[in-house]
Amino acid sequence: MTSPRPHRAEADCLARVGFYIVPLSHGSKRPPWPSGHRHAGLASRSGQDFDRWYGPGTMFDLGVALSLSGHIAVDVDVKNGAPGARNLLEVERMLGRRLSEITAWALTPSNGAHYLFRLPPDLPYEAIRGALRPGVELQKNLLAVAPTERKGRPYRWVRHPADGIAELPEALVRLARRREPAEPSIPPSGLQLQPGQVTPHGLGRLQELHRWVSRAVPSQRHPWIYTAARTSGELGRAGHVTYEAALRVLLDAATRCGEVEAYGEAEVRRWVRDGYRDGSGT
Repeated sequence: MTSPRPHRAEADCLARVGFYIVPLSHGSKRPPWPSGHRHAGLASRSGQDFDRWYGPGTMFDLGVALSLSGHIAVDVDVKNGAPGARNLLEVERMLGRRLSEITAWALTPSNGAHYLFRLPPDLPYEAIRGALRPGVELQKNLLAVAPTERKGRPYRWVRHPADGIAELPEALVRLARRREPAEPSIPPSGLQLQPGQVTPHGLGRLQELHRWVSRAVPSQRHPWIYTAARTSGELGRAGHVTYEAALRVLLDAATRCGEVEAYGEAEVRRWVRDGYRDGSGT
């Protein structure tokens, strides 16, 4: 009887840590099928899916959908002379610690590195810029992981996620935030939130999300509404925003950008409900 591939056991292990697994086409960093927004249409924690993807005779590689589990990766690139190693030292001097000392990390086939972190609930994915420094970037979506190989060279865990993943340090949070010009705050169309529905911090984040969704163009509206709802759910998990507050604010934003008119209020409510539920874990 043919033995299961090592990918199968590793998928189980990463799912227990909290990751959503995505199969990758062999030799590629892309899924073999359409996977939807942030790969939510394909990502799974199901052993039955892992059997199909990584059972005997299969060829798929192993990836994780970072944003679905609230994680992010610092990607250090050194291939083709990229200055990632040098600029990582600059980042670590600012932090006062080496990233390898505080969190799970892996070596990549090109001698780079991936450092995994949990994203703070008050830092939504849409507020993150990609590059911290040349060659040092934040990966927010799909990440190839061990035992995947590239041209015979494997990704290799140095410190496995099962041994602990740190929250993104505050110094890196400051580096990660996008710099955008200040915009006037809401309240959106006189919207009144009830006492206890939102903390001051939560209100500020809802205002940012409202501005973001309100200016979405048609191709962005559905994914942006879902992402804003998911971020609201993450804030809700931390006690900052109730579902009722998120629904009122995001419905108003969806009305302003035209999505309620295009799809109807019931459909937009469903997107908000699903995103909030996914973010809060309820």
